Amino acid sequence: MEGKKFIYGAVIGLIGVLFVSGCANQGRLRALPRSGIAAAVEDIKKNYDEFVIHANEWPAGEVSAIVFDPREDNRTIQTDGWTRVTSKEQLSKLVERSKRNIYLQFFKIYGPNDQFFGYMLGGARYVFFQTIDTNTLKVVSTNWTPTYGSRYDPFRY
Repeated sequence: MEGKKFIYGAVIGLIGVLFVSGCANQGRLRALPRSGIAAAVEDIKKNYDEFVIHANEWPAGEVSAIVFDPREDNRTIQTDGWTRVTSKEQLSKLVERSKRNIYLQFFKIYGPNDQFFGYMLGGARYVFFQTIDTNTLKVVSTNWTPTYGSRYDPFRY
C-alpha cells in the first residue's frame, strides 16, 4: 500500500514539474483592477509617443486586444499580422471599439524573470505570449471565434 502511494505521489510530482517547466516559456499577464482601466488608458493616450502600439482586430470588425510596448526599454513584444497604431485618433477609435468586449481587462505583461514588458487592453483568452529570448516576447493570437449571438459571444451588439 505504501508503495502505491509513493508511485502516485511521484507521478503527480513529475506532472507538476513538467507543467511548471512548460509554462516557464510563456509571458504572464497580471490583471489590474477593473476600476482603473479608464485611468490607465487615458494615461497611455497622453503618453502615446512612449509606446509601440499594436491592435488585434479579431473577429473581423472587433478589437480583442491592444498591446502597448514601451519604447525606452531594451525589451520588445513582437506581433504578427496585428494592426500597427500610427496616431492618437486611431488609438482612440480602437479603444472605443474594444469596450464592446465583455472580457475587457487591463493587464501588465511580464516575461522571464518577472521582467516588465508592457501593457495589454483586451481579453486574455484571445492571446498568449511566447518567450523568444530574455528581451523578446511574441504575442500569438488564438483567433477564437464564438458564434454570433451565442452565450459565449464576447461582444455587445
